[in-house]
Amino acid sequence: MKYFNQGVIRIILGILFSFYSTQGESQTQLFSGELSAGGFTGTAEYPFEVVEGDSIPVGSFLMYKSNLNALLQEKDSFFSFSGNFNEGYPEGFWKFQFGEFSSNQSSQVVGYQYRVNVSGIQHDALGNLTKGKPDGDWAYKISRIENSEVSEELFSSSISFEQGIPQKSFQIENDSITLVGRFLRDGFAHDIWAVYSDASDEPSENWYFNNGLLEKIEKAAPEGDLTLEVFDTSAKSYKPTALDDSYLKIVTWYIKKQQPGLDPEDMGMYQLLRQNSQHYQSINHFFNDLGKSEFMPSFKVKAPFYPLDSLEISQFNNTKKAYSSAAEMSNVLLTNPQLELLARSNDKANYYYKVVSRLQDDFLEPLGAFISFYDEKIIEFLPKETLANQIWPNGLPQKRIQLSNETDSDSYWDLESFQEYARGATDLDNVQKMATYAEKSLDSISKSLSEWLEKAEKQQQFLKLDELIVKETQVLENNIDTLLTTNRLGIKRALNGILATKENTLKTYAEMPESDEKLEYGQNTLTCLQNLGELALEVGNLPERERVINEAYQDTFWNPFTATIMDEDIKKRITSAHQNIIVPYVLDLVASPVECEDVTNMLQLFKDIQTRLLQLRDEPTKKLERKLRKEQDPETVLELLGIVSNSKTAER
Repeated sequence: MKYFNQGVIRIILGILFSFYSTQGESQTQLFSGELSAGGFTGTAEYPFEVVEGDSIPVGSFLMYKSNLNALLQEKDSFFSFSGNFNEGYPEGFWKFQFGEFSSNQSSQVVGYQYRVNVSGIQHDALGNLTKGKPDGDWAYKISRIENSEVSEELFSSSISFEQGIPQKSFQIENDSITLVGRFLRDGFAHDIWAVYSDASDEPSENWYFNNGLLEKIEKAAPEGDLTLEVFDTSAKSYKPTALDDSYLKIVTWYIKKQQPGLDPEDMGMYQLLRQNSQHYQSINHFFNDLGKSEFMPSFKVKAPFYPLDSLEISQFNNTKKAYSSAAEMSNVLLTNPQLELLARSNDKANYYYKVVSRLQDDFLEPLGAFISFYDEKIIEFLPKETLANQIWPNGLPQKRIQLSNETDSDSYWDLESFQEYARGATDLDNVQKMATYAEKSLDSISKSLSEWLEKAEKQQQFLKLDELIVKETQVLENNIDTLLTTNRLGIKRALNGILATKENTLKTYAEMPESDEKLEYGQNTLTCLQNLGELALEVGNLPERERVINEAYQDTFWNPFTATIMDEDIKKRITSAHQNIIVPYVLDLVASPVECEDVTNMLQLFKDIQTRLLQLRDEPTKKLERKLRKEQDPETVLELLGIVSNSKTAER
């Protein structure tokens, strides 16, 4: 059981008001704010007490959400929940309303209110609870609403409870079928549970329960009515269990044992019980997030019971472990695109691929079905030998897997080091041995294929990498071809230097033998080509950058002789150093050509120069300008301007 600060409740905004209760020294507080519980988020108001660090809801509870703007614009998901808590348990009368409405946006004024018609789906649930358990009559209804009127009842459930135990007669219906039945006072299903179709007054299904035990099912069918004696009424023992999805799976197995062509999932009983459980579950999630509750209906039945002893439990666990390991290896191999391609061109790989496919089909799929009954905790309600014989009607698959009628070693698979298991015996010991054989076989095949697959995967990586490198090279060359139309020789030389870097890098990559080192170099080459593309754009954009800087270093003044406003260049030593020393210098660095590992530094240098030049426009620079007057060394000029060059190319 969980309390407010233990569950998924998320308090986004809360306004807490404190007042002292009359019970001793316990303190009651009022929560008013946003709350999330059971998948619903809205405004909540309720009192609570803090006991040993846990927040326990007490008293009246209200939680709601609706949004008029959302309704008018498209649709609104709304809800309103109200009830009471006592010492953390839902208590007394509770009412739930939730759904989704849309509006045609037309409205009318009635009195002093605007009224808007809505259409959509609304859920209504109401009833009493005692100590978190349904107590008394509970009703759940789903309605289709059109223009604010009920147009159709989609679902309805009416059940009586006593302290969480269903009592007396009940009725569940949807838009096409109705289920009626009754319970004994202890909650066990009893007598005839009948399913009626809207198209007939006669029941389409009759389920005969006797003190919880399903004795038979009568089902109407066009080709003739069916009578199914579901359970073995002479079993040594029976065990009470919940009439839930697991029980329906047990019934399904017994029905299919008698009528393999009949799908019980299409039966009305299945549909209505699952719908009812699903709707009650939504309210149960809400209560569980708030505190202590046992809201789910406790429909009780009985089924033949075949308990597992400690040896059988161990055998099942070992079988499950071997199956899980084998299934994982099989999935990895059969979904490996490299193995699939390799199998088309390599006879040995094709042989292994066929063996894995047969292991999957003949061993693992039946094993998976067998293990699922154990995982879902229904194996003890099924006779194990009968279950195994149903899954393997012709006995366990042969240890030697024959792939063809040939006699060579590639015509079959047999892990000879593994001991033989008895094909004709489907007891747990032999099933465990078969599962282990499948696991050992797949492990052996995985090891045999690992070197080939690693090589094939690496070849695939090279193919993909080569494709990306070619694509990036074409983009770079096309961009540089466009930029080479400039008339400035320095820019042309720099762009040609970038092309030279590209050629040198690609030549080195092409001449390397395939290896991990080449793969790593190829990834670096791809990054280099992308960075060279950025550097080419920086070089091509130099005239625009110069224009921006020159405009920034102009000041306007009034010329009294011509009576006009004129522009005047300022801080000429800075702009001169930029244009005549720095720009030719960085262009020469790029043309040298630049090394791949230095391209990012060059990109940063271009950006730093632009940023620093624009900053100096508004800084006091008289001292700097004096130092620049006779300085011609580019590195020194950059240092004076406060620009750090990390270029390794410059060090050469």
